[in-house]
Amino acid sequence: MLGVKGVRFTYSCSEDLTGLFESFRWMVNEAIRIGLEKKITSRFRLIKAVYEDFKRLGLHTHYILSACEVACAILRNHRKHGRKPYVKKLMLKLDNQTYKLEGDMLRIPKASREFVELKLKIRDYHKQFLEDSSLHRGSVVVTPNMAIISFSREIPTTETPQSAWNRHQRENRRFSDRARLP
Repeated sequence: MLGVKGVRFTYSCSEDLTGLFESFRWMVNEAIRIGLEKKITSRFRLIKAVYEDFKRLGLHTHYILSACEVACAILRNHRKHGRKPYVKKLMLKLDNQTYKLEGDMLRIPKASREFVELKLKIRDYHKQFLEDSSLHRGSVVVTPNMAIISFSREIPTTETPQSAWNRHQRENRRFSDRARLP
């Protein structure tokens, strides 16, 4: 079983990231609008529908993929709740291949071959996650106030071979009982 934990870091940055946050929010909202108009449910079809238009913004291409991923998640929830979806808050979401974390510096792309470095404020709590080699780094979400990095690792299940066998037998018994019904 995979265990995932999101760890919050505060940061300081010499550059103003407001334009990058607003561009990402616009991309997500535009992807949502196009997804609703064209009744697109697949992330890959949504990427195909918006890629050329979003590429003209001059941002790193991973922002397009991440914006479509966020938009698809919002569209999925929209079907459950029914109200018109849109993103209000400023944020960025990047997958684990897009950012670089070295020590207390988080480097994120701004545009092609342009990067912004965020100096993370690291406490003892954060060090246990950064120094643990058994943890895998996942995606990062950056807001104007914090960066949230997800860490994951495989957690062994506590099921013994005997309890696994008993569970298997119960499931087979339930299935065979259903099969006999007219």
